[in-house]
Amino acid sequence: MFSTNKRANITVVGYASNGDSLIIKVVASNLDVPISKSFLSSTNNFPTKRKLEKLGHLIVNSHLSPVKLEIPNNIDSTSAAIIQRNQRFYDTIYLPKYYQSPEIAKSENAIKVDSVKITLYETDFFEEGFLFKKRFLDEIQAAKLVDKLK
Repeated sequence: MFSTNKRANITVVGYASNGDSLIIKVVASNLDVPISKSFLSSTNNFPTKRKLEKLGHLIVNSHLSPVKLEIPNNIDSTSAAIIQRNQRFYDTIYLPKYYQSPEIAKSENAIKVDSVKITLYETDFFEEGFLFKKRFLDEIQAAKLVDKLK
């Protein structure tokens, strides 16, 4: 038996034009837009800088649908205190979603962000005591491309 199990862990924070930051949960779409299941699976299993940059641009150029964040009851006291102090930030997460029109996106309160920060961690899981440890690996930023014709 192995004593540890390693896993890549990607976190994404989006930044709106008004300066607000928000949590983005990266999910794949059944329709493969804006993010395909195969690309997301490949990125999670083998997260290269190029794939992370592409993921960032896919998110920045999509609409983000708000969803209430469900906080588990069994989180540690430090995490619970952070969430309590930053209730507004942890109240809602956003999912990249494809909409057929901006009007439909607006009717569902979907938003767009100007940039995202993707942070890559490696998580080690240990059998003894069900402990885990996260280690920072890399961080990339992706911003909307500016249309030079305007």
